[in-house]
Amino acid sequence: MTTAQLVEHMQDLATKSLSLTPIACVEEDQRRRPEVRCYTSTTSAQEFAEQVGELERLRNTTGWRDDYGVLNASLRYGQNPQGIVVAFERPNGSWQVFPSTRPLAQAQAKGARGYVTIIVNEPD
Repeated sequence: MTTAQLVEHMQDLATKSLSLTPIACVEEDQRRRPEVRCYTSTTSAQEFAEQVGELERLRNTTGWRDDYGVLNASLRYGQNPQGIVVAFERPNGSWQVFPSTRPLAQAQAKGARGYVTIIVNEPD
């Protein structure tokens, strides 16, 4: 599977299997990278991690790490050489303050409980 195909597949999993809502990425460097997709989630970080763990052919290679309000893990899809980084950021004060995070504050007002970033890396 090419990186572009894997990005598309992960996008389908995010919206159909995980019920994530696509949103423009907040960080400038993420907007420039076509292999990055961003979403909002109405589940908690714990529920999100459990849902990801139930997806077929997707295996967690690092375990979930929870640092400073961000839950993240590195994953692999089947035998594909590309690594996938998934991060779930819980709402924090910056969502309400910075113009770049205004979409996150608006999403939070509509029930979003997290900002999810999925990055498909090029093969090593």
